[in-house]
Amino acid sequence: DDRSIWYPTYNPVTLYSVSEGHYLLRVRASIKGKKESVRIYDQIPAFVFWTRDASSPSLKWIKTPEKITHQKRTLFTFECTDEGSTGYYESAFYKSVHKYSNTIQDQSECTFIKKIDDERWKPSQDWVLFEDDSLTDGKHSISIKAYDLAGNASPVLKMEWLVDKNLPETVVVASPPATTASTLAHFF
Repeated sequence: DDRSIWYPTYNPVTLYSVSEGHYLLRVRASIKGKKESVRIYDQIPAFVFWTRDASSPSLKWIKTPEKITHQKRTLFTFECTDEGSTGYYESAFYKSVHKYSNTIQDQSECTFIKKIDDERWKPSQDWVLFEDDSLTDGKHSISIKAYDLAGNASPVLKMEWLVDKNLPETVVVASPPATTASTLAHFF
């Protein structure tokens, strides 16, 4: 098993030009034994898993209102997907190469910020709900941005829509009687 081959190194260990992917680093200490040619090794190595992620997460709308809405409740939902890279790691302390694949689709893995119209950016859930009179009639915009665990930002997701709560009122002014023998019916 290649995992039993250890290579000497110095403290600290510095890795340069680390590409995107998932990594494992294992280290163990050693000291000189009573005899000069014997080394005594730590039996339980320390290890660290880490991921280098420089890719932006993807952000998409799940539910949005129509471009013109007459509703008093307006709901926006969106989803962040961070396709964690499929990567390889090679430990400096053993020669085997290992492959990891990771796709993050759990909403808790991304954080969101929102901007409504000209307001400042504020923290958000993966949904935004406007109720009753929280929005005035007129043109509005919502912008969403997501950040993954590594701090990479998604492109801004933006939508504009028009709120028009002034609905026309329909009234029947004149109609035939509820019961009639006439073959003709007029409605105004």
